[in-house]
Amino acid sequence: MGIRKSDSSDYTNYWTLHFDGSKSQEGAGSRCILRDSKRKLTILACRLEFEGTNNIDEYEALLQGLKKVVDLKVKNIKLFGDSKFILRQVNNTIHCNLGHLKNYQNKVWHLKSLLDSFDISSIANVASKLLPSKDFIRDKLYVQLLFKPLVPNNVTNWRVLMMMNNCHNFYIVKTLSKIK
Repeated sequence: MGIRKSDSSDYTNYWTLHFDGSKSQEGAGSRCILRDSKRKLTILACRLEFEGTNNIDEYEALLQGLKKVVDLKVKNIKLFGDSKFILRQVNNTIHCNLGHLKNYQNKVWHLKSLLDSFDISSIANVASKLLPSKDFIRDKLYVQLLFKPLVPNNVTNWRVLMMMNNCHNFYIVKTLSKIK
């Protein structure tokens, strides 16, 4: 399935997904903001409790968001990330010859094939775009600790916990307006 290009200012029939993976001395994580056509936000945050590279963290963020998109039966999506390397691999404009990244690329392509339209773009400093502004309705928040990568056998150092399919979910799936 090819990438369908369209006017990025037309969000009437599209959902948008901003994703970012990050790594620091304190650990790694991924976060996503999914916005529907009515400007409601679903926020996904995940602490990655396994060793990986910055590129793996970016792919994990992208896959977290795409899995949620597919779960919600969204068909038209515009994605924004700040890793030009990952975006070029997803668009197949550079050759992906590292096996562990090729596995991530294939997983993204599989999820992409389930959508009617998929438009992915690079934006500078996506992290600042992940902070919702006041004009959006914050709807749901999902927080997870992920103890193994979404694409198995890609990293060697991950903790195995036999609870809830190796992923412990903190269900903070409450309307955020009630939390204020």
